[in-house]
Amino acid sequence: MARWCERVVVRNHHEVLPCWAAARSRRAHPFRVISFDHHTDVLPAPVGPVAFTDPAAVVRAVRQLRHDQHFDCAVRNDFIGGAAILAQVEPLSSIHPRLTVIRDPAWPEEQAILNAAPGVRELADRVLEDDFLDRQLARATWAWREEPFWLDLDLDWFLTARAARPERAGRFRELIARAVGITVALEPEWVRLLALPGETHTAAALLTELDRRFG
Repeated sequence: MARWCERVVVRNHHEVLPCWAAARSRRAHPFRVISFDHHTDVLPAPVGPVAFTDPAAVVRAVRQLRHDQHFDCAVRNDFIGGAAILAQVEPLSSIHPRLTVIRDPAWPEEQAILNAAPGVRELADRVLEDDFLDRQLARATWAWREEPFWLDLDLDWFLTARAARPERAGRFRELIARAVGITVALEPEWVRLLALPGETHTAAALLTELDRRFG
């Protein structure tokens, strides 16, 4: 089992791919991913076949990726068996059938989120709370308690500083305990751009807070 302190931190989300490839090369079968991410671009990857056993090829692929294209690359090349991506906005395009975007229907459209429309701040504050996560995980298309999965966290998931200080985080702690590995994408510019009005948190501050609470 993974502990939070064993997580791998990258700056840009697609840079998790070599970590997933290395983990996959040590396993007989691909694992799935549970990811937290404001965006759900998940666009088709502009690369051909990539062997997870070839670190140099994986690094070359990463140089061509952006906008969460690593999910498509990973699932098409058997790095991962699929992913449940908890998100706050709708996908921009059709995605691979083994990638499932789970978006709480309480979220309004993206511009209303950024403008902190009524109810958005209250929802944003609760994105690690048990009741919120239970609603999302109930919509996963596979039994996450019964199959190995990787926990993946993009810090632009946190639109408020309060969101990193959940009052009831038993489900998130369970995810940490059950995960075969953990990746965290800082995405500092997106954290800054997506912070709700009046919020001043940074990616570094969020990581420090999460380490303090879950390390």
